[in-house]
Amino acid sequence: MKPTRRMLSALAVGVVFAFNAIPALAALTSISGYAYGESFAIREADGLTAGLPFPTAGPFNQSSNFSASNSAASVTFPGLLTTGLLQVATTGTVGPTGAVHSTATVASVNALSGTLTADHVSAQCAVDSNGNTSGSSTLTNAVLAGVGALAVNPGPNTVVAFSTLAASGTVTLNEQTYDPATNTLTVNAIHIRVTGGTLLGSATSIDIIIAHVECDATPGGAHPVIPEAPIALLLPLTALAVFGGAIFLSTRRGPATLRLGR
Repeated sequence: MKPTRRMLSALAVGVVFAFNAIPALAALTSISGYAYGESFAIREADGLTAGLPFPTAGPFNQSSNFSASNSAASVTFPGLLTTGLLQVATTGTVGPTGAVHSTATVASVNALSGTLTADHVSAQCAVDSNGNTSGSSTLTNAVLAGVGALAVNPGPNTVVAFSTLAASGTVTLNEQTYDPATNTLTVNAIHIRVTGGTLLGSATSIDIIIAHVECDATPGGAHPVIPEAPIALLLPLTALAVFGGAIFLSTRRGPATLRLGR
């Protein structure tokens, strides 16, 4: 059967609609990316002891392409955090097909003397010229004392409270924040906040971040919808974790420790 004029007209209209359904790309003119493996902060009444983020890739904030990666064999902060291999990377391109992608992966995680352990912890974020913004975290064989196994891919801003004789506080899994002023998506795979317990000593609080990434681009797309943190669950007391000795670091290339204020 030969196509009629009506059939050809309908086909032409369908092709026009199909092309119109394809979103127009917005050329990225400014891009930023950053990633690090771990960081910590110990707050005391007379000052702040902060472990500088380590290892790092970036931060970049520019109008041209970038690419960086870094790694470290391990870190050791007795009583706070020990890890195996840490790997970080961030890449970005400008233009009509531009994108930013940042990743951080940490192996053999042991936080707060076994309170939280995991084989691998990773975070990633991405933005592109279609206006897409995404972030996620992956925890492999992660276990929290008093709770048990944690989700492999926890939802954004999943908060769990924990309480042991050595430390109490909260663990935020797949922590995500978005800053509309700068169009920046930040993801922390694990964020531990210690606010009580013998581990604190003279400190008022301890923060530990494992696997951190940031991505942003201009012009930005629609703001991502990030759920609010759910209600934290109070966990039962578990065995005493011992915080021993002064904080020191054993790495292939050790990060600096910064003392702010006295």
